[in-house]
Amino acid sequence: MKDKTYEKIFAILTKKNKDTIESIRKVDDNGQEYWTSRDLCPVLGYSEYRFFLPAARKAWSACKESGHNPEDHFEVLHDMVKIGYGAERQADNIKMTRYACYLTVMNADSSKPIVAQAQTYFAIQTRRAEILLQDTHLTEEEQRRLLLRKEMKKHNTQLARAAKWLVLQLIKIMLFFRMLAMKDYITV
Repeated sequence: MKDKTYEKIFAILTKKNKDTIESIRKVDDNGQEYWTSRDLCPVLGYSEYRFFLPAARKAWSACKESGHNPEDHFEVLHDMVKIGYGAERQADNIKMTRYACYLTVMNADSSKPIVAQAQTYFAIQTRRAEILLQDTHLTEEEQRRLLLRKEMKKHNTQLARAAKWLVLQLIKIMLFFRMLAMKDYITV
């Protein structure tokens, strides 16, 4: 598939859906971004947290099986939540890195439209990153050629601008001499 196809698919995602996942992103005291499972659950269309937990468990497992330490990406929190009449109780929550959030979305129920769109969003973001990495892994010769091509483009643009300016100056000079010739013709 061409990269333009990815751009078309990305355009299909509504700004609202893309922004929803980013809007629940938080930043901790160390400047690290994270998501919480309780915030992500309703965004992905789950009516109850218990239905969301299998996706988080699969994501944990996928993280472990891929050779990463899940504890670096998933941190179990114990939050106090209100249960009515001012009472509170302890409820588990999971603090997730972007990677953990990505794995959770990829393991969520894709029959939910928002999940399918989120999966598409992450897939496209992954492709964009791959393309950027390809550009940075060019050989020295390819990098030199790319630099020369960019320089030539810049110089060609400057040359075209200068040629346009010169043509305009020549037209002005021609009009000036034509007006002089007409003036001599009219006064004779």
